Parts: sequence; structure tokens; C-alpha cells
Amino acid sequence: HALESADRGWEVHHYGPQLVRPNLNQLNLLREELQLGKCVLSLGADGQLLRSVLVCVVNIRNAVGEMLVQIGQYKNNALKLSLMLPGSKLRDGETAETVLQRVVKSELPVLDGSLSLVGTYEEEQIQRS
Repeated sequence: HALESADRGWEVHHYGPQLVRPNLNQLNLLREELQLGKCVLSLGADGQLLRSVLVCVVNIRNAVGEMLVQIGQYKNNALKLSLMLPGSKLRDGETAETVLQRVVKSELPVLDGSLSLVGTYEEEQIQRS
């Protein structure tokens, strides 16, 4: 079964017999991602299992060009530094505009209704987990 040889990670990942077998929690998370349409599994030319994820990063700027960036997260009564742009994995059937709306509603509700999509571009990154 393909899920039994998979692991959890981000972007495009390579899995093969030389890697450690994932635990039950990792397999359940992968099943959930597959069911929600957040990732796709395929076989590479070398026969290894590939997990592909489409990520939409939202670049929000004001009229003078200043960019909205998250600089930290408050977790477990502590502030953890974390520099990142808002964004999310694309779900099955979503477009960049749909992701923009979902991210703004869930993470930036104060900006809801005041943003519009100006343009999109695509970039491919391959990372090993």
C-alpha cells in the first residue's frame, strides 16, 4: 500500500526503502491531507513515492510598498520568532484568489473586504523531508 511507505513533509518529497518507516500518526496525517485534497502522491522515474503540495503565499503590500510579514508566534506562553509571509496549501479545486480570501478571513480578518488580487506567479521548489 502506497501510504505505508510515505512520510509527512512539505512541498515535493522523495521516499524510498532507505528511509525510516513512518509511524501511525504520520500515516494518519498523510491520509487526512489526501482526503482533503491538500497533496498528491505519485511515483517518480526512480520508483520512489513523491508527495506534491501546492502552496500559495500571499504578498500583501500597502500603498507605499511596505509588506505584511509575520515576525513571530505566541505558543505555550512564549513568543517564538518566525519570519514568514501569510499563505496556505491549496486545496483541491482552489485558485490563488480563493486561497487569498480564505487566508484573509481566517488569519487576517481585519483586512477582509479591503484587498484585491493584483496578480499571481508560479515558482517550483523541491525539498526533501
